[in-house]
Amino acid sequence: MHYHNTHLRISPVKQFLEKYTISSSDTKKQRAHKLKVIAFIKDSSNLIRILYFSYHQGVLVLLHAFEKPDYYEKAKKKKVERVISIALEQAYNNYKDFFTYKYYEPYQIQVTP
Repeated sequence: MHYHNTHLRISPVKQFLEKYTISSSDTKKQRAHKLKVIAFIKDSSNLIRILYFSYHQGVLVLLHAFEKPDYYEKAKKKKVERVISIALEQAYNNYKDFFTYKYYEPYQIQVTP
């Protein structure tokens, strides 16, 4: 399951993952990049973070996702930490919405040959 705010019409994790969906308008380079990020996440220069929690009867609800650079250069450390802080705050807000309004929907992964 993933968090889906029906009132605001937002699904942060779904939107995040959909940006890596291969489309017919993608260039060869774009397709290769998307495949590399999804298939070989460990080789990417960015780390993908999906924040989630377990819920009733072992169902996981994905709350929020973001990319975080895997390096902390002194000049960029504060910027990276700010990105993380904003993402954690958003995930917590989604968590509260989920428990208050039960905003969620099943997430279906589409596999394209």
